[in-house]
Amino acid sequence: MVTTNLRVPAEDWYEFKNFASELNVSTNGLVNKLIQKVNAQSSFVSDLLKPKTRRDPIWDWPNLAKKIKDKPMGLSAEDEEIYAI
Repeated sequence: MVTTNLRVPAEDWYEFKNFASELNVSTNGLVNKLIQKVNAQSSFVSDLLKPKTRRDPIWDWPNLAKKIKDKPMGLSAEDEEIYAI
């Protein structure tokens, strides 16, 4: 057995304790079950740690528009001037 300290924001810890209580298990028991589950499912860990898809802010749209090869409607002259494309 290993005894360790874990730093968790207080609000998250209280929610976790309540969740464990709703499942009728101790927080220690739930942590152990989750660790066992994570160890058994390495794909779960890799999915969890994957970078989240970044949404491009609106100011990046002109650069994204440049990457589009087929622009059936094209840009108006005004848009080209505004976005300096």
